[in-house]
Amino acid sequence: MFTGDNIHDPTSAERATREFSEPAYSRAIPWAAIFGNHDADMDLTTEEIMDVITTLPYAVSEKGPDDVFGVGNYALQVVNAAG
Repeated sequence: MFTGDNIHDPTSAERATREFSEPAYSRAIPWAAIFGNHDADMDLTTEEIMDVITTLPYAVSEKGPDDVFGVGNYALQVVNAAG
């Protein structure tokens, strides 16, 4: 789980998103991200960043329901290998 303020690249939020998540997806580890208050300070909105995240391997992040303000408001059930 990446817990906000993950992006610090004023030129490419997409590149920064791929870079912070690469250690997880390159090892086939399911991962998720939520947004901090500075993640949308770059060249993409949080909605656009979530579009990038949801295309990356092993990402389990969701945009969240339309009737809740913001992007990335979701509940993720975490269980052990036995379920």
